[in-house]
Amino acid sequence: MSEIQELKKKLKTHKATTGILAGLILVMIVISILSLINNKVTFSTYLPLFFLPMLIINLSEIKKLRNKVKSKSE
Repeated sequence: MSEIQELKKKLKTHKATTGILAGLILVMIVISILSLINNKVTFSTYLPLFFLPMLIINLSEIKKLRNKVKSKSE
């Protein structure tokens, strides 16, 4: 398998996992909002804040991989 194919495969995997992570964070945000509406501040209220840095890191990795694929294919 060539290096470009490996990078594309890694990029595809990163996109999928980042999408799943973003979906989970969205669900956690909805749960947090519902919790706050019921005037209850719980651990689930702050849970999305712990996962946002992971999402940001994954998005930056996707950007780096896209640039690598673009530079290798030129």
